[in-house]
Amino acid sequence: MGAIDQFKEEKKILEKEKRLLEKRKRLLRKEKKLLAAEKKLLEKARVLIGEKFGERKYEDLGEAERREYDEMLAFCEDKKTGKRQEAAELGPNAAGEQPAAEVAVEAERGGAKTLEAFIQDLKAEDEQVRREAALAVGKIGKPQAVDPLIQALKDKNSRIQKEAARALGQIRDVPLVEPLVQALKSEDEEVRKEVATALGHIGRPRTAEPLIQALRDQDIRVRREAAWALGCLGDTRAVGPLTKALESKDSDLRNAAQEALEKIRLKG
Repeated sequence: MGAIDQFKEEKKILEKEKRLLEKRKRLLRKEKKLLAAEKKLLEKARVLIGEKFGERKYEDLGEAERREYDEMLAFCEDKKTGKRQEAAELGPNAAGEQPAAEVAVEAERGGAKTLEAFIQDLKAEDEQVRREAALAVGKIGKPQAVDPLIQALKDKNSRIQKEAARALGQIRDVPLVEPLVQALKSEDEEVRKEVATALGHIGRPRTAEPLIQALRDQDIRVRREAAWALGCLGDTRAVGPLTKALESKDSDLRNAAQEALEKIRLKG
């Protein structure tokens, strides 16, 4: 290769490197803009969590509110360190209890506790330990936790029964729903409400009749969740009772019944 040809080749290589450098610069500028936008959105999520959920505990949130909270909290997760941002401190359990989503993330990532350890904790003497275990295994969502959670439905503490029902609804793959149907008769209205929600998530036709009966529950919150659950099932047997629920004085129940009827119509 002559001197001129060598010059041309080196010039070509240099120009190629310059183009690559310019491309990297453009990507860096774009990355900075994206990071700035992400920072703004993170701050917005933190503010929204603080304004909407404040000092409320996760267990006291409704089904839709829990989904909203989990979605915003998941966004606030630091992807590099795997730790939650300050938003976690602004929402449910801000008074000191570790959020269920955070407990579950620890387990999934091989943190201080594994799923097996949480399952063992369902039998612990300490009621708070049992409750946190039910929260965690529900968030992790593995089928091997179903049997221990069904046993937890019989716990002497109604709060743990409630968390066990919620966890079963989150797992969804529940072969035997009879224990949940029985729990729908609990004396505790919070337990009945969570069971109705869980049955909606699980979606077994066998539970249509018990949920129709729950539309007459003395607690309005149970009736609302029963209506929502019947919509998930899509069973036409619920059309009459849901139509009757449209006459309720409670607007939330009327809305739930209307949405359920629409779901049944679409599935039919």
